[in-house]
Amino acid sequence: MKTNYTFLLFSLLVMVYSCAKETAEIIPPDPEIDTWVLAQEYNQNLSSVSEGWIVKYQQKEESEVYTVYMKFNTDNTMSILSDYPAMEYLKEQTHVNYSLTGFLNTELTLDTYCVWHKMYDDFGGPYKFIITRQANGNYLLQPKDQTVPQNYELVKATPGAMAELEANITKQKEIVKAKDKIRQIRNILIHFTSTEDSCYFSNILLTGEIQMQGAVSFDTDNNLLQVIYRDATKQLITLSENYEITEEGITLENPMSFLGKEVSEFKLKKKEGSHDIEITAAGKGISGQLLHAKTPGVVPYPDIAKHYTTTASWCPLFTCKGETLGPVYRQFNESATYGSFTIFVDYFGYNGWYINGPATNEYSWFYETFSILNEYTVRYTSGGVSRPDTYPDISPLRDLLHQEDGYIVLYKKEKYNDSDLGSIILMDPNSNSNQFIIRVTNRTDNKSFWDSIQWNNVAYAE
Repeated sequence: MKTNYTFLLFSLLVMVYSCAKETAEIIPPDPEIDTWVLAQEYNQNLSSVSEGWIVKYQQKEESEVYTVYMKFNTDNTMSILSDYPAMEYLKEQTHVNYSLTGFLNTELTLDTYCVWHKMYDDFGGPYKFIITRQANGNYLLQPKDQTVPQNYELVKATPGAMAELEANITKQKEIVKAKDKIRQIRNILIHFTSTEDSCYFSNILLTGEIQMQGAVSFDTDNNLLQVIYRDATKQLITLSENYEITEEGITLENPMSFLGKEVSEFKLKKKEGSHDIEITAAGKGISGQLLHAKTPGVVPYPDIAKHYTTTASWCPLFTCKGETLGPVYRQFNESATYGSFTIFVDYFGYNGWYINGPATNEYSWFYETFSILNEYTVRYTSGGVSRPDTYPDISPLRDLLHQEDGYIVLYKKEKYNDSDLGSIILMDPNSNSNQFIIRVTNRTDNKSFWDSIQWNNVAYAE
């Protein structure tokens, strides 16, 4: 009976060892040694070395080598220090729990999240080892549950090894700081381009040796910068260039030329409490800003405000977009009281709204006056009403048009009806989501107005 039991136990050990060998060359246990007793002995030996232990870890032959220092304590905690390039692990970790146990083999397991777990998360490094004492007093660590067998030697730390580790840590801290700065710049650009107001309002303003205002966009996936601006003759210039992110900003693969001067880099700094980015330097004597929600990043048509307010047009209001304009427009548009809204400009000498009712004799004129705030922004102010008792509740929609900062005028070739010539956008300069979208219909007066636009000089984010 004893012989059969011994044979059964031996067969079980062989079977377990054979299964384990399929994933890694596990060191077979010595049947004469109790692994639990051995684990206690290992723990006593490891914790008795006051100078601690060092292991050099390398996942693959071509991978970087990392040094990990471990100081074992008798209460099954340890201190860990490493040169792994993550700032939080380039300083000592204390009270890291570990366990030394034995069944088929003696095993060392890191129970508290530490640099070993970080390496596991990053590239599958181990935090469980089979540990075996060597004849020279060092310990062999073999990662458990790995398909490729690897052994690492745990050796007593020497002053020279610790000095080398400290030097590596200092070097890695500088590398990590540089990477963090690059990551911060990348995040600034990603946030700038992904912010809701960036669709039309990502702008560049250069001051100093270069006086230029234009539109800027960043393709952060491909590290591509595009700048659109107007030269001294107000002709549209479009520049595109790849860039490399640096610790201070971006460096262009090839310089960009603005108004005859070259710029090869932009040093950037996030402005606190704003979506804007400060350009601290773009060459000697050049600085500026990347602006949000101030002026349209689409580089408006030259003198578009004057062009818009002095050219006769008669265009239906297609829709209003944005959290402010949208709900008010829908309220009117869904009402059976109204047939259509039309915005007229310099028509019979008047500007304003024409409201058509369901019946042909139901209409009202709402007159407006213009003031030009700058070359691309107009301000509407209220005038008289031809039939004030017909549609008195149009005032909420008109009031939204009468804001102090006015509306930016933009032209588009986009048609909302097959017979249209294109469209006009009246855009809130403080929030690009708020827009009056106006259809330019194929009328004789509209066609004359539309044909006068030099489309090769129009830049709009289609």
